Amino acid sequence: MSRLCFPLVLGGILACLTSGLAPNAALADGTQLCRSLTAITLAPTDIVLSPYIAYRDIRNRMADYDDSRGVKIAYMVPGYVFVNFVQVYGTGMRIVAGALEFVPGLFTLFREGSPTPFFQNWAENGDEAVYYNEFGPCPVMIGSSYTAGGY
Repeated sequence: MSRLCFPLVLGGILACLTSGLAPNAALADGTQLCRSLTAITLAPTDIVLSPYIAYRDIRNRMADYDDSRGVKIAYMVPGYVFVNFVQVYGTGMRIVAGALEFVPGLFTLFREGSPTPFFQNWAENGDEAVYYNEFGPCPVMIGSSYTAGGY
């Protein structure tokens, strides 16, 4: 019987000794992990919306320049095709950056502070997305533009 009570008594003594210790402040920052998961899951919307984004970006950039109507028409079609390819490439970079941030995001989950995003251009151009909102540490970007802003 005394052998069965020994673990219980020892556990009670350890609980009493450690109950007076002050707990440390909880440190957690899920920004990098959340940024990684939203980048991976929402990146396909960039490809789906790329025809609209390409048209919008070309229209906005053409308004900035004072070229003749003929030059604008001549450059519209090849520019539209090129911007669509840039959108697809940018989406691939967004997925790769999200995947590269996932594993480090697991380690930074239990410490304070989060490093800067790997794909900085995507993270800074939230105002150029079709939809952008930050829900706490999670930036939700649907239809990101990879040819606008920052240049």
